[in-house]
Amino acid sequence: MRERYFDVAVNTPLFQTFTYRLSTPPGNTDSLLGRMVRVPLRRQVAEGVILQETTKPDVSFAIKEIHEISAESPTLSPPYLQWLKWISDYYVYPLGQTMGLMFPPLEKGGKSRKQSPLPKVEKRDFATLTPAQEVAVRDILNHKGFGVHLLHGITGSGKTEVYLELLKNKLASGQQALVLVPEISLTPQLLRRFSERFGDDIAVIHSHLTDREKTNQWWSLVDKEKKILIGARSALFCPFENLGIIVIDEEHETSFKQDEKLKYHARDCAIMLAKTLGIPVVLGSATPSLESWNNALEGKYKLHTLPDRISTGKVPDIAIVDMRKEEEPRNLDLPAWLSEKLYLKIKERLKNREQTALFLNRRGLSQAILCRECGCTYKCPNCDVSLSLHASTHLVCHYCGYHEDLTKICKECHIGEPKPLGVGTEKVEVEMKNLFPDARLIRLDRDEITTREHLEDAIAKIEMGAVDILIGTQMIAKGLD
Repeated sequence: MRERYFDVAVNTPLFQTFTYRLSTPPGNTDSLLGRMVRVPLRRQVAEGVILQETTKPDVSFAIKEIHEISAESPTLSPPYLQWLKWISDYYVYPLGQTMGLMFPPLEKGGKSRKQSPLPKVEKRDFATLTPAQEVAVRDILNHKGFGVHLLHGITGSGKTEVYLELLKNKLASGQQALVLVPEISLTPQLLRRFSERFGDDIAVIHSHLTDREKTNQWWSLVDKEKKILIGARSALFCPFENLGIIVIDEEHETSFKQDEKLKYHARDCAIMLAKTLGIPVVLGSATPSLESWNNALEGKYKLHTLPDRISTGKVPDIAIVDMRKEEEPRNLDLPAWLSEKLYLKIKERLKNREQTALFLNRRGLSQAILCRECGCTYKCPNCDVSLSLHASTHLVCHYCGYHEDLTKICKECHIGEPKPLGVGTEKVEVEMKNLFPDARLIRLDRDEITTREHLEDAIAKIEMGAVDILIGTQMIAKGLD
């Protein structure tokens, strides 16, 4: 047996790497680069990834032996190792913990019991592309190797159809594809659309899956049972063997940023991965981020435009109502936030058996609490932002989760009575029920929707016409039909 020495990035909050020895048969030259191993570290056993083979260190103490080389986990290829080192350096995060993101939460066992998180649909043929879509697809495919393509198209212009055609081309050449979307956009409708085109070739990874579901979906890609991975930002850390294209839908969305543990931007990391692998990355948006738009104007990104809505779809009429110009007193006894024009339009929709969607980017009953006696406002002690009122007496910080109970008497002056200001989705729901008692209402926000099944049931009711008025935060602004 001969002794070989390897530098290992250990999955601990330490920035340095460690050298370990491994006894192998004479003449054995197998490359162990990128393999997961278990190694001793401070009287414990830790997981890590072999970075490179090295010479025996000139030290006086004995070099510890690698306990085990994982026979189950796949080998991280040199491009992935290079990319992970970039992430670690750029975002100043331990390399071993960064590499630990590339492996599933559980062991492979139990894979035979997996359940597909995709809706059951029948496959159908691809749609005929519009001239603008054809030009975008052709130009992206004709650009060989790495390139960043910004697909700019108004809502309803058919960006998803371009993605589908690009994926179809890559799969035909034997490659795999990664599609990143904001967590909130991973609706059954989106997954159904991809499933209709690619059937069982799709895997899905997002935060609403159990650890077993995530593990099974991860292995279905690694074992090449699936060819397309659709997921939120964490899906970026799945080691494809033959990745051919990356698509990032709604590239402007702030939810691509992670703000805990490894603080990274999935869009930027995806661009660097595409550059490392030498493949195209497509950024799609109706409202591109300023940095992406500027990169396109400067020629760093290739701009592709879809200027028109497909089919007969037309851009909706938009009316801005200046509440300062509402007549006082108003003809109707309405909440302060509701204009007569909006009230009458909702009433007309109900009469015509049509649906209404009310979008508000605030959860809860109100946005702030104020004591008119002393001017005290209730703020989060951690974030210094106003606490939102929920369920009449519960104050919550939507950033860190801090909460406290609302008292009847001001906590500062002990005289005044704190009063709610502004409006949230919960309050809109209460007042809509009062104004339209016979209407069928549903509210979609993070307070009301807590599980994937709950969201799917709610969307099914909307699609079946069992909902008259939909009230929600940005959950309802993501392409629901």
